[in-house]
Amino acid sequence: MCGISGFLNRDRQQPADEALLRRMTEVIAHRGPDGSGTFVSGPVALGHRRLSIIDLSSNGAQPMHNEDGTVTITFNGEIYNYLGLREELIARGHTFRSRCDTEVLVHGYEEWGDSLPERLAGMFAFAIWDSRRERLFMARDRLGKKPLYYHAGRERFVFGSEIKSLLCDANVPRAIDDDALDLYLGARYVPAPLTMFAGISKLPPGSCAVYERGELKVRRYWKTVFPPTTDPRSDEELARELWKRVKDATEARLMADVPVGVFLSGGLDSSCIAAQMIDLRRERGEGGVKSFSVGYLADDGSSELDQARRVAQALGTEHREVVVTAEDFARFLPDLVWYMDEPVADAACVPLYYLSKRAREEVIVVLSGEGADEVLAGYPIYRTMLLLERLRALSPAAAAALPIARHPKLRKYLRWATQPLEQRYRGVSVAFTDDEKRLLNGRGGDRLVERLAQEWAETEGLPPLERMLELDRRVWLPDDLLVKADKMTMATSQELRVPFLDHRLIEWCAGLPQHVKLRGGVGKWLLRQAAKARLPAECTAPGKRGFTVPVSNWFRKQLHEPLRDALLASDSLARTRFGEKAVTRLLDDHLKGRSDRKEELFALWVLELWRKRFEVQTTAVKRRSEISMGALKGRDIVCFSNDWDGDPLSKMHAMKILARENRVLWVNSIGNRRPTATARDARRIVKKLSGAMQGIQERHPNIWVLTPLAIPFYGSELVRAANGMLLKAQVQNAMQALNFKDVISWSFLPSSAPVSGTLGESLVVYHCVDEFSAFSDAPAQEIRELERRLMLKSDVVICSSEKLRADKARVNPNAYLVQHGVDLEHFGKAYDPATTIPDDLKGAPGPIIGFWGLIADWVDLQLIRHVADAFSGGTVVLIGNSTTDMKPIDGARNIRFLGRKPYADLPRYAKAFDVALMPFKVNELTLASNPLKVREYLAAGLPVVSTAIPEVERLGVCRIGKDADGIVREISAAVAAGPGPSEVRAAQVRSEGWEARVAEMQEIVAAALAGRKKQAA
Repeated sequence: MCGISGFLNRDRQQPADEALLRRMTEVIAHRGPDGSGTFVSGPVALGHRRLSIIDLSSNGAQPMHNEDGTVTITFNGEIYNYLGLREELIARGHTFRSRCDTEVLVHGYEEWGDSLPERLAGMFAFAIWDSRRERLFMARDRLGKKPLYYHAGRERFVFGSEIKSLLCDANVPRAIDDDALDLYLGARYVPAPLTMFAGISKLPPGSCAVYERGELKVRRYWKTVFPPTTDPRSDEELARELWKRVKDATEARLMADVPVGVFLSGGLDSSCIAAQMIDLRRERGEGGVKSFSVGYLADDGSSELDQARRVAQALGTEHREVVVTAEDFARFLPDLVWYMDEPVADAACVPLYYLSKRAREEVIVVLSGEGADEVLAGYPIYRTMLLLERLRALSPAAAAALPIARHPKLRKYLRWATQPLEQRYRGVSVAFTDDEKRLLNGRGGDRLVERLAQEWAETEGLPPLERMLELDRRVWLPDDLLVKADKMTMATSQELRVPFLDHRLIEWCAGLPQHVKLRGGVGKWLLRQAAKARLPAECTAPGKRGFTVPVSNWFRKQLHEPLRDALLASDSLARTRFGEKAVTRLLDDHLKGRSDRKEELFALWVLELWRKRFEVQTTAVKRRSEISMGALKGRDIVCFSNDWDGDPLSKMHAMKILARENRVLWVNSIGNRRPTATARDARRIVKKLSGAMQGIQERHPNIWVLTPLAIPFYGSELVRAANGMLLKAQVQNAMQALNFKDVISWSFLPSSAPVSGTLGESLVVYHCVDEFSAFSDAPAQEIRELERRLMLKSDVVICSSEKLRADKARVNPNAYLVQHGVDLEHFGKAYDPATTIPDDLKGAPGPIIGFWGLIADWVDLQLIRHVADAFSGGTVVLIGNSTTDMKPIDGARNIRFLGRKPYADLPRYAKAFDVALMPFKVNELTLASNPLKVREYLAAGLPVVSTAIPEVERLGVCRIGKDADGIVREISAAVAAGPGPSEVRAAQVRSEGWEARVAEMQEIVAAALAGRKKQAA
């Protein structure tokens, strides 16, 4: 177990600051008192603090390299299957110099690349510098047992096991994140990827990341897979196998070259681990097991040392005890926030520290029973939620009673009775209810609901109990329980291991039937059965036993005055942010016994101590998307784009937001292709001529539309030059008429190349939303040349997909990724009860599988026909104009081709859909596209099934079919999981509105303008 730190300069010519690396490494010396190592090469620096567990020799020192020094790692954790991987790598020709697991990671990266984490069983967080590819590869274990934080700054990308390492860099801000504060008030901790520090993020559990060329890409490599059917074996058979699997997981965690002990509370979970350790030691002919327990003075009303003592005697452990008083608790709080890095209002952190400190006197590694509740349904709240699920029929009565109810607990249960599971269950740990948050800061709990929405959406179709367990494993477990376990034990230079969170054990338990987890109101039923023959009866009896802290009593007696003084100090964050009256009410309610406010008060106390210890800026810092709104003010923008008429496009949304504080001249399309001798193109020409004759018209506040005349041929330089002159004259006349000065040209089309950059612009922006040369009716070679010329002129290139950004960066390195946004308010009407279904879909047989958008040659009509045939009893709906041959769907009676519908009506059609379909072919065009339609479907709360378009896959919230039959299977699964619009599902894209996207664009453009101004000076 160790601590890691490091950074990579954005400027590859700038040597890494070795003094900074040493500060970052020394500040986490408690994580590794046995050694320190650094690696500095050019712009990269890696640091390491070592707690020696396996191969105590110098061969295990880090950072560690491969044979030629091209791969270097700094690693924190333990890999329990490293011996098997080591043998496999030796067979493949790799040479090892040590016995430690770190070297397996070095050679494993050489062999398996970014797939390395998927082959590991253990707990880990590591960073690998690949000098050949000039990239930093990072990964975190599946459950999040080991932490990893990062900050992508203007000067460098900084990372570490603890936030305090990052704060050694003066460029990393010490400011509170407003969104994170809102989450903290609701949950008592901050769920990943946010931290309470603005600009500092956590790598989520089960994820890996690559930082190269100034960009970070995060990918989740693991999540629990639930089998289609549960294990049918008898209770007895399942109990025997569970006990064996717990034994295997425990045995793997006894791997160490140092003493190993166990934390023993006397409850079921820790007693199981202690018993397994004793049995394994006996089988090996080794010595006994040392156990450690924590308790409180009897007059605190929460001493549990007696049961732990009895269990230790029954099992035969060498038992040790530590007692924590109210004074001990208060004395440690300032150090608690220092070691935890950010506020985590879990009072159990304090006794865990004292317990670990005592255990460290005799053992270096310790095992504990954490995780059994989240795997086998141990918390009582699961039982409560399932009962409420059965009582939903009474929700009208609960809703009627809610306005007159006054007691907080009664109001909580009444509100729960009116809500679906996704809205009422927010995890094991809750501090302020929505009512309390509104009294405190005027806001409800939307931010927490939004954060949990993706987890809920990914568990659709599972039984309610499994959905709650998976939610807690993904959020509460890593960001409260496991970070507490890591930080408090590492504060004393001790390693904690948790057998119940072996990912192989979790995957097996995912296939267990619900009735063996929760039966007759008793949680962890199967574990109790499995342990009956080995543990005393009091261990297997119902009831939750852990290191419970008597803070409720302390906050009314010994600790009330210091708590009150801290929260009501004149400069306290609680008082200045939430008001003296609101904080005083909480203190008095608890003191006088009107209600138990221990969770809320402890959350505020920890927050205050954290602010002071880290000298955090008290004014809330908003997210990047909020900072940038209004970064462009009073500017004149000339926008080259598609015709203004028609449904709102991504360009229109962006310009409408920019037009709030700027003026925009919208130049209608000047064409990407030659016209043909067709009626359709004849109508286009007439429309162009008519628009040109109308002159400049204000079509939206601060947006004027110009339809210019142009020569639609690209075959010669003479024509291009003539086009440039003609367009320039028309645009300049319009600019003069509108008194536009010092303009920014913002082009969405390559065909603007002859005029962009010739208008005396202060900045040229190319906003690339498509691979235009891939359109079948466009002259590819000519468009590529026009685009190349436009990019060479551009100060900034904004791209809507990663592939586009990578392609365009080869020509212009100032290429940025800003994905499409979505009109959240408009499409949110789909799940509004007041929205009605259109007449032409009323009574349509289900499931209704829908698509809207232009039906062009990139839409796979044969796939649509295959879907229609597979769901012959349902309805496939196509909405949009067609520019392609529709013969593949001829004769399909259940396909309704409705033609184009007004943008305003799309939410009504979404309400009628059960599933939204993205039937795009995978080709050069769609490989580079980031379909706006997908975000519209998601904002409407629809389940989405798509072909394997990279940018849709990257979203991580859609069902992907690799072939036609796979699409059909995913549609069936979506319907089974919950068809139609859902507000909870829509919350997955709540952060992807156009406001946020335009804010990103403004920041990029404003920075480029500032850079130009600086150069000019």
